[in-house]
Amino acid sequence: MSRTTTLLVLLVTVPLVLLAWLGTYLLRDAESRTNAVRGGAIAERLVAADQQLSRDLLKLVETFDQLGVDGGNESLEIATQSYLQHPWVLESWALLETGEFRRFGKGGAVGTSGDNSSVLPGEVVQELRARLNRVRQALRGSEQPFVAVPAASSALPDWVAFSKSTEDFLGSQVLKGPSSEVQSGLLMNTVASPPAMVYWCRSSKGICGATLEMSGVMADFFTRLPPPGMAMPLGKMSLLDGAGRILYLWGQSTDLAGISKKVEHGISGPLSGWRIDYTPSEEEVPQAYLFPIALGMGSGIILVIALAWVYFSESSRELDEAKARVSFVNQVSHELRTPLTNIRLYAEMAAHRFETAGDGTGLKQLAVVESESARLGRLIQNVLAFARQQRDRLDIQPQDLVLDEVVRRVVENWKPALQKKQIEIEVECHGPPLMRADLDAIEQILGNLLSNVEKYGAGGRWVRISTNVAQGRAVVRVRDRGPGIPVGKQKVVFEPFERLRSDLNEGVSGTGIGLTISRELAELHGGTLGIETGQTQGACFILALPLTPIHNSTL
Repeated sequence: MSRTTTLLVLLVTVPLVLLAWLGTYLLRDAESRTNAVRGGAIAERLVAADQQLSRDLLKLVETFDQLGVDGGNESLEIATQSYLQHPWVLESWALLETGEFRRFGKGGAVGTSGDNSSVLPGEVVQELRARLNRVRQALRGSEQPFVAVPAASSALPDWVAFSKSTEDFLGSQVLKGPSSEVQSGLLMNTVASPPAMVYWCRSSKGICGATLEMSGVMADFFTRLPPPGMAMPLGKMSLLDGAGRILYLWGQSTDLAGISKKVEHGISGPLSGWRIDYTPSEEEVPQAYLFPIALGMGSGIILVIALAWVYFSESSRELDEAKARVSFVNQVSHELRTPLTNIRLYAEMAAHRFETAGDGTGLKQLAVVESESARLGRLIQNVLAFARQQRDRLDIQPQDLVLDEVVRRVVENWKPALQKKQIEIEVECHGPPLMRADLDAIEQILGNLLSNVEKYGAGGRWVRISTNVAQGRAVVRVRDRGPGIPVGKQKVVFEPFERLRSDLNEGVSGTGIGLTISRELAELHGGTLGIETGQTQGACFILALPLTPIHNSTL
């Protein structure tokens, strides 16, 4: 994948990912906030219904308190029979301090009356007395109008006793009894079918109470749901007993959102074990501002795609122009090779004639022509090689050669140009006697390395070219005493058209592709071209070539 394609993908992908993340975050945040508001409103409804039931039960207890002992009845039996005046009472009963248990029916006769299933068993009253004996003083509640009375034993676990708290609560008129020892409350069995509710009152004379008809109690309570001042909910609100049976439904129940949106709330106080469920309407389920967020995300995505398309169009146009320029340079370079060959040929013929005539001045002038022609030839060769490399058609033709002879010939060709810059040349050849490599490629690599010495290392006034054999490879080193190459730039110099400091480029000619082509040619041989590290002065390029060339000689 090219750099342009990679950059284009990043320019499109990163903003799109960020937009998707931002949109998802905004949607979740908006939904979370709206759900919190909706959940708070629903929780307020459930708590209000729970408190309404607790207040109604508290008023129920206060009503029986007024009928009984707290109503001024001195005799426990008279107080017990007074409970029968209430229409919800199935029977009344009394447990005297002597342990005698008495029942009173609607007719006033002592004994049992009504359906046996609704009559309070004597063992339940005995268990209630055992529990109350453990709590001698009136219970106080911190927040609730009823406080649970701890069980005295594991017997009758379905029956739970609640004592009315002595605290004053909003909406209630708690009547203080004549004695601090007077307690009252409710005894509940919410698991039974139907549920059982028993009012009880304890005084110094004993315990008395009344078994209530749940259907009458609940029917009266249900008429006050929803609580006064609260509108009928759009969804469905259900009151369920401990077994999960629905006792009462209220609400408009229109277009429900489904079971997954249902909210549950456990009822406190005497009705513990019961719960209130609320299934909201679709109108109450938040949509989380989907349209504006989706509109913003869509606009951002369209903008990113439009910018990417503009960038891609401009990049494609510039790339086409660059290809056209490379093609033009390639054609011009090909066209220049023929006249350049003729110039060099006639320069050699003229030099031979001047040498025969003994014209030293003419020979010097022709030497300059030949040197510059050779330089121009190397530049053209580099341009053509780079053009072939861009088209994946750079290739080599290995042949038998003596590396040292090639090195000496290249140095001899470069000697006039190097001596003109007053650069001292040292040659030390200990290369292999014979190896296979592309002659033109080796000469081009060495020419480019010496060309760099002439351009950038002339200030050191010295260059050393050496050859040797190490680890089965022929090694050529070109070392100078110029300004050198920083460690951080040693990879950059092999990139096409890359150069170092601008002060080194003043007055320096060239295409900037010599080292790029040289490394490609070295790698085609299966070798390497790099820079020796640890140099304190100047630079040292190392060309390492295998003594046996690779089979694939085309890139």
